[in-house]
Amino acid sequence: MKNKIKHRKNNKIIKKKFSFKFKDKKRKIILLSIIFVFIIIFVSEVVYLVKSDGFSKLIYSAGLTEKSQADKIKKQGVKAFHDGEIEKAKDLLNDAKQKYQKIGDTNGEVDADALIWLVEHP
Repeated sequence: MKNKIKHRKNNKIIKKKFSFKFKDKKRKIILLSIIFVFIIIFVSEVVYLVKSDGFSKLIYSAGLTEKSQADKIKKQGVKAFHDGEIEKAKDLLNDAKQKYQKIGDTNGEVDADALIWLVEHP
């Protein structure tokens, strides 16, 4: 029985539809005020985080551009390895590994390190 609550009164089952109504206007105003204050606090915190320097540096300068450059260099190193240019591949993969270390991407660093080992041990 969807949206219905059973109540037992004088051995009879009374079905009532469930609703979120306040009979007292003061409670309703207080609840709406509390919700409004929480929304204002949440929105102001989000705006503060977006406008702060730390957030923009995290998103734009360190994360996306450096990682995409390191990924591109790593792909070039793999291509050089497939083309038979072993020294060029080692140099490119080492550059990619250093970029991954700089931004703190351990997965990329380990991946580049594994590719370097494969290039050195054909």
